[in-house]
Amino acid sequence: MNKITFEILDLLRRESTAPRISAGATLGFLFGLTPWGTLQSLVLVILLLVTCYNPIAFLASAVLFSGLFWAFAPLLSMVGTGLLVSWPSLYPLWTWASHTPILALTGCNYTVVLGAFAVTGVLAVPFYWLVKLTVLAYGERILSWSRYPLLRYPLKQISWSASKMVKTYVQRENQA
Repeated sequence: MNKITFEILDLLRRESTAPRISAGATLGFLFGLTPWGTLQSLVLVILLLVTCYNPIAFLASAVLFSGLFWAFAPLLSMVGTGLLVSWPSLYPLWTWASHTPILALTGCNYTVVLGAFAVTGVLAVPFYWLVKLTVLAYGERILSWSRYPLLRYPLKQISWSASKMVKTYVQRENQA
């Protein structure tokens, strides 16, 4: 059981490059601000499972933005109302989309769903780049700290003692 858990954690950590972390966080951002039970949320989960993005970044971002979704729901509803009602030239498009079987599953005839789709569609690329720059800056800061001998020694001691505890735990589990 524990060996499987360690293998799963290693698999989750393996995809830890800045672009993959950023893409996973962006998918989580899209998933968190998209109402559940729509075709968009299903496509995002399938996209995460099929591609090599970081699932931990996806989960963290999805949890964060799912909580924020309820705070932003009135704003998203106003954007959706503006798109559905304010532009009469788009009425035929919305009518066609709501009567097409597969597009009806998107729920774009609801104001919150359409508003969330529009807002996340516009903010996805800037969010990706913001997360990527943050991850790169964070990596540089950690690497610069490891260059100082006074900080490097405690970090080595912490990692050595932690790895020793894990090895001891794994050995005891294997003996049992």
